[in-house]
Amino acid sequence: ARAGGAGGEAPEGAPAAEDDLAKQAAKSEGARARLAAELEAAKGEHAEVLAEVELIAQHFEEGQEQVASLQRQRDQQEELCRQLVADRAKHSHAAGALKEERTAIQDKLAAAEKLAEAARESMGQVEAHNAAMQAELTRRSDELRALSAQLERLRKEHAELEQHAAAKLAKAEEAAAAQARAVEEASQAQATALDWRERAERAADQLTEARRRTQRLQERLETGGGGDSMLHE
Repeated sequence: ARAGGAGGEAPEGAPAAEDDLAKQAAKSEGARARLAAELEAAKGEHAEVLAEVELIAQHFEEGQEQVASLQRQRDQQEELCRQLVADRAKHSHAAGALKEERTAIQDKLAAAEKLAEAARESMGQVEAHNAAMQAELTRRSDELRALSAQLERLRKEHAELEQHAAAKLAKAEEAAAAQARAVEEASQAQATALDWRERAERAADQLTEARRRTQRLQERLETGGGGDSMLHE
């Protein structure tokens, strides 16, 4: 009766162990899929930061062009001042028209000085804007380097997870093969006519030991380690 019980329980234990191993493999696949999703999200953030850096660089170049334009305006105004001074010297001999000319020149000089002051203020604003853009560019560059480091870390974790999952799958296959060998040995022992009671009891003991190993292997796999030492017991 004990031999018949051992032979009937073996087919039920093996599918249960295979189901548990399949669940473990599914968990590993789920973790790898989540990590792959995080990797894609990091790539998207990386692309957005690159686009922002390019936009900041474009604004910086536009600011530099504005500075150059203001400098040209200042040069023109200075040239205008020189021309006004020259005109003043030319008309200095005309005593009757000197006063009127002087007034006109003074008005022009005042207007030119106002324009120069406005140009200096505009240049200061542009320089301040360029400094702010440079600071923003530096900050975005730092963020880009941080995201690049995070992306590299996620790639490494993804590779490590794939290696870990492959190792667990190999261990699970070895455990399933050991379970199949134990079942085959139990069946052969049961079919033997001589010493049927002793061999049937030994087969039952072997089946119990195989179940114990499978249970311990399942516990080790759920906790994430110890599979190698369990397979060699």
